[in-house]
Amino acid sequence: MRSYVDSRLLDGSALRLQPRAPGVFTVVAGDLAAGGIVLRIQGQGQKWCWSLTGPQLPVTLQPGTGEAETLAEAQHAMRAKFEAWRQWAQGAPAVWNG
Repeated sequence: MRSYVDSRLLDGSALRLQPRAPGVFTVVAGDLAAGGIVLRIQGQGQKWCWSLTGPQLPVTLQPGTGEAETLAEAQHAMRAKFEAWRQWAQGAPAVWNG
């Protein structure tokens, strides 16, 4: 389901983690689900996979996903992508998936 969100409502909103299960987080901006971060174990290693799925990203900001070595690095990368989207949206109504 898609809806329009006034991106100005998210100005100054910090991204917050809401735990769903061990190693699984929903990332929230204001009252909206912005995406998620999941711990993926592969062989002998592990990666934190993040995905910004709430705001519809323009082609210039894609992909809205990535991997990181730590949860903190995944949060940082997701926050950077979210801030880039917010700059792009510039206070206009924006499509939000969810």
